[in-house]
Amino acid sequence: FTYAAKALDLPEDVLADKIVPTLGLDKNGEAVIDYGARTFTLSLMPDFSISFFDNEKQKSVKSLPKPAAADDAVKAEEAKKYVSELKKQLKAVTAAQKTRLEAVFRNGRTWDTESWSRLFVDNPVMHCFACTLVWGVYNDGKLEATFRYSDDGSFCDENDDIFELPESAVISL
Repeated sequence: FTYAAKALDLPEDVLADKIVPTLGLDKNGEAVIDYGARTFTLSLMPDFSISFFDNEKQKSVKSLPKPAAADDAVKAEEAKKYVSELKKQLKAVTAAQKTRLEAVFRNGRTWDTESWSRLFVDNPVMHCFACTLVWGVYNDGKLEATFRYSDDGSFCDENDDIFELPESAVISL
């Protein structure tokens, strides 16, 4: 990893940001599970658990059901394998990212607005982390403002008033 960062002329933290996986989930933390005749929407929840929605019946289900006669058995089996692997990967990724964010508390690492948005808004896994933390905008190493990021993409300050994230902000925890 160190060699790759040097070869790309990037700090290791920046390279680590660039390779945080999305685990096949879209920006909203969702993926469509295809059974052939039926589809289900898998959603990443704020606590890093997974929920399922039966698109045909328009209701939540606790887990993926067994394939029905009209379903494609191969697609259903692939879907079950995908979900099983996703759960394993999610556990590993969240543990690694939690460790990285704990390090930010200690080392004061910062992001510019664009880098922060790319990592914490666009990546569904990091989005879950972003919504649970209090962020700071710094100027010359001094805290100028704090904000929280919400699931709906909005920002609020310590009084729950709308917060406008400056385009040139320096952001840290």
